[in-house]
Amino acid sequence: MSTQTQPTNINYLSPLGFKFTINKLPNLEYFVQSIDVPRLSLNATNDVQTPFNKIIIPGDHLSFENFTVTFKIDEDMTSYIELYNWIISVGFPDSFDQYKSIASNSLTSGKGVLVDADLVILNSAMRPNIKITFIDVLPVSISGFEFDSTIEDVRYLTATATFKYREYTINKL
Repeated sequence: MSTQTQPTNINYLSPLGFKFTINKLPNLEYFVQSIDVPRLSLNATNDVQTPFNKIIIPGDHLSFENFTVTFKIDEDMTSYIELYNWIISVGFPDSFDQYKSIASNSLTSGKGVLVDADLVILNSAMRPNIKITFIDVLPVSISGFEFDSTIEDVRYLTATATFKYREYTINKL
């Protein structure tokens, strides 16, 4: 007789229940439309030849792909400008003072150039269930957007930001 284990939760994961926060971007949270949980991969395996069959030896380095966040742009462009200023300050195109101001900026709740970000995934009752923490996040690009006076229905503008990070952790809440 075999013993089978049944799952304790048979609800499927909904793509609608999530909350994304970055302390350095306090206005972004309200306007986030989507976020992708990026791929994690182990570097290539090595095959060792033996007289009988190949032996697989797993790799020893992880690769974390970039993640993207798509958000609606509010009419004051607050979230967009926060991201823009962070990227500009890190790139310090005009002076080293721009980088210095973002590295020690205490005006926002996120300090430093690299900050952590949290994706809280909600369960079917819309309660926090899982928290994915992206560690040492840095924005590397922000998309442009287009104005168009020929459209018939208003489609509010969105932008997409791409972030690099060191790693992410997953924790059950």
